[in-house]
Amino acid sequence: FNISHLSLNLHPTTNILNIELNLLTTTQVGVSMVDLTGREVKEISNSELSSGINQMQVETFDLPNGIYFIRVNSNGKTLQYKVSVKH
Repeated sequence: FNISHLSLNLHPTTNILNIELNLLTTTQVGVSMVDLTGREVKEISNSELSSGINQMQVETFDLPNGIYFIRVNSNGKTLQYKVSVKH
């Protein structure tokens, strides 16, 4: 996997999820947010990202309170990270 670090920081007062992804090499990366059933609720990125730190922001104000997962796909591998949305 080309990811050396991933951090998630949800600011409940602004309903913004900050994602920081550090890549070892430039690579195609798909990042999405899915609900507990696996249904995609937001496509965050599906593009070639540069090596080094890549930052993304996702608005969560339009999502119901609950548990979601940030799904990261790269080079045929998938990682999931749990996020709790609470307004």
